[in-house]
Amino acid sequence: MALIRPEGAILTLLAVGAVAFQIWRKRVGARHAVPLLLPVVAIGVQPLVNLLVTGSAVASGNAAKSVFGIVPFAWGEVIRRIVENFTRMWSEFFTGVSPREGMYLLPGMALIAVVGLVGIVVGRGSKYGAGDGALAVARGSKPLAEPEEKPTKGAGGNSISRLVALLRNGHVLVALVIVGWLVGGTLAVSTLDTAFWHFKRYQMPFMALFFPLMGWTIGFLFQPARTRWLNNRLLIYVTLVAVFFYLVLETLLTALTFSYAYALNVSYVYQQPLQMARWLQANTPEDAVVAVHDTGLLRYEGGRTTIDMVGLTTPGAADYWRNGPGAVAEFLMDKQPDYIAAYGPGHGFGLSMVADTSIYGEPLAEFPVMLDDRYNVALAAAYQGIYKPEWEKIILWRAGLQTSIWNYGTTNLTPVAYLDVADVQTERSANYQWSNSQHEAGFPTEVHEFDYIDCSHPDPANSCRLIDGGRRINGEEAFELQLELQTLKPDFTPTDALMLVTRLQAVSPGSFDVFVNDEYVATRWIPNIPGYWVEVPTRIPHDKQTRLLQVKIVPHLSSGFYAPYYHAVYYAQDTSNITPPETEIATYQSGAIVLALADIHYQPGAEQVGVNFEWYTDGSATGDYVAFVHLYDDVNQPPVAQTDIRPGGGTLPPGNWLPGVLRDTIMVDLKNVPQGKYKVAIGFYDPATFERLAPDSGGDAEGRLFIGEVEI
Repeated sequence: MALIRPEGAILTLLAVGAVAFQIWRKRVGARHAVPLLLPVVAIGVQPLVNLLVTGSAVASGNAAKSVFGIVPFAWGEVIRRIVENFTRMWSEFFTGVSPREGMYLLPGMALIAVVGLVGIVVGRGSKYGAGDGALAVARGSKPLAEPEEKPTKGAGGNSISRLVALLRNGHVLVALVIVGWLVGGTLAVSTLDTAFWHFKRYQMPFMALFFPLMGWTIGFLFQPARTRWLNNRLLIYVTLVAVFFYLVLETLLTALTFSYAYALNVSYVYQQPLQMARWLQANTPEDAVVAVHDTGLLRYEGGRTTIDMVGLTTPGAADYWRNGPGAVAEFLMDKQPDYIAAYGPGHGFGLSMVADTSIYGEPLAEFPVMLDDRYNVALAAAYQGIYKPEWEKIILWRAGLQTSIWNYGTTNLTPVAYLDVADVQTERSANYQWSNSQHEAGFPTEVHEFDYIDCSHPDPANSCRLIDGGRRINGEEAFELQLELQTLKPDFTPTDALMLVTRLQAVSPGSFDVFVNDEYVATRWIPNIPGYWVEVPTRIPHDKQTRLLQVKIVPHLSSGFYAPYYHAVYYAQDTSNITPPETEIATYQSGAIVLALADIHYQPGAEQVGVNFEWYTDGSATGDYVAFVHLYDDVNQPPVAQTDIRPGGGTLPPGNWLPGVLRDTIMVDLKNVPQGKYKVAIGFYDPATFERLAPDSGGDAEGRLFIGEVEI
């Protein structure tokens, strides 16, 4: 990753190399070359200052911009981006046309500059230098006779002698430095995500060099040795005038194009960051801390302490920005700034996702602007705003809220250890590793504000909504949790039960295997419940309960991604030794699921009928199955009323049951059911295929198990 501006580093290294070469050739004395070697010192100043001030030699700005900082890192993707940027850059130089800005250079400018570069190398073959050859011909100066070449043996010898002659030519070193600057510099710029941002700011140093090279082209093409065939002076003058006017047109085009771009950018800066800075200065306390996307004016004109969400000026923030909006949200929830002054709705680089949650809150001031879509501008977007987050209203729960989890008997809502996925600092402390098996479009992390389907909070109407950031993974994840067992439970012994709870955005159905300390523990199912938080419990066996818990999760998905947001380990009642019930109504999956109770309860006149269930499993139940309760007037006709829901209040398919007994109640709405006597049937079905899970015995041909009647 670059330590300073990449093109500046390239130029410095080329200059130092050129001086070293001259010393080696003894063209410059070492004593006189000392001042020329000052760039060697200069190139190390910025990383040294970075190291002393921040503890890292890498500038945070470069960490935020370099393609070597992409997440997830993949050499193939890095090389593809660099090659794509490099190819596009030189394609635009030769054609003068950008996909976004249109024509900003006259076609052929780079080609003419290349001819001038060739002239630097071979232009000393006559009495006249490349810069005055055309003038000499125009005024009738007599061409210098070409020097005779000494014969060499064979074509190979002739080529070698020419090469040696060129290398002795003093202008060759100049040409090599220029080529190195053009190629190496553009290659360095190609390592930036921002390679084409802000009115070609990174291309301008190279474009400026084209103009003197084009002037050299004129001198080179019209040296006497190359114009003997031009006996017509009028043709010479016409050609010179044509090239001259090409240069004039090129100058006018670039001047007008970039003058407009400059004026455009100044107007944007005036309308948005300057006005935002003035608003902050006038309407916020002097000690206010403001989270910003572009610091600049907002910090120095606004006069407030800023937190740079991109990480250009705030140490460590670049890592969060690189990881996407989920990580940025975690960063903001950790720092809790007093205000946010930044892009929001419509921002294509992730802040719109943060703005869609309650983190931003309602805008205090709005700053829209009409953008010229042809230009990628600095410090502007179609909309920016200033917000004051209400952190006291933003639920920052780290304990789980899903009622079905706590029905397993956890004794403390405080986790023994946890990993907040997408919080970069927490991930590092847990040695978090994740990978993708294939590249997916989109951000590596996302942030969402969802409800729980089944919530255990004392005030579920107001507090079952949670904001959290998480990852998008189609490979696997691994992490380490240091368990503080005796701290929370001094009498802890390895015979106590521990439960790993994983909070998911269940957007893609599938399953995942859980490994603890390199050994397989269980397979868990991801129910397809998008738009809600789902927590999945996994029992940690006694023999895996070490202080340093190494966990690996390997998802299995047909498409999409596995989206973990939080992992935590809790104490729980040990249910592994609970014996199977003595009575069975039915069994499923060869005894993996035992239905011990299915009790119909109904109060006359009530608008609902309920069925109380007791299911038992030894931990071998599998699959994402939905339970159903149907009421039939005629069993050969569709039910008159029904409820289809996963057990555990809609959150626990059988594949996620822990060993032991699961008690649940499923209610059926009777508002539209006429009076009468109805048969009650129960069962399970796969929500993806709608195929019913038949009981091992006792069910009918359609997989229904009739448990009695109810009179409405």
